[in-house]
Amino acid sequence: SRVDSGGNVEVEGAEGLVSVNTTGGGVRVHRVQGNVSVVSISGPIEIKCVQGRVEVANTEAPIDLANIDGEVKASATNSSVRFTGGLRDDSRYDLKSMSGRVEMILPDNTNGFEASLSSYQGMIESDFKLKTTQPIIEGHHGRRMIGRFGNGKSQISLDSFDGDRKSTRLNSSHDQ
Repeated sequence: SRVDSGGNVEVEGAEGLVSVNTTGGGVRVHRVQGNVSVVSISGPIEIKCVQGRVEVANTEAPIDLANIDGEVKASATNSSVRFTGGLRDDSRYDLKSMSGRVEMILPDNTNGFEASLSSYQGMIESDFKLKTTQPIIEGHHGRRMIGRFGNGKSQISLDSFDGDRKSTRLNSSHDQ
């Protein structure tokens, strides 16, 4: 199903491709079996319980993702990106924000992943003890940490770029 809207959009219990483009208003997508694509200008995006690939972009409001069983690509311009849930082996999770926090909250029993964590003007935090595959880079272009945890079968890339109180965080769910 495809939705083009200037207001709030809610999709629940769908199968197949869900594609939403909106200029204003929030987007809420729950319980979808299939791929999800959302592009928004100024409303918050919440995507939960999807069995498929999720690709989402937002300009002025936060992106909240939870329990996605598939690859994830999320990009925000002036807001935060947050992912909560488990990882699927051999999948890629790519979360970016130009001027907001990027946060991934994983279960304590996560099997493993390869991670690239970058923050250009903020902090990098990780509850998981990463075996760094390269030295931690700190310089005028910011900080970057590349490392492996456990089996390393999933690929995580978390990037935050510009802003005052930003950080890139990789946390375990016991902190919540």
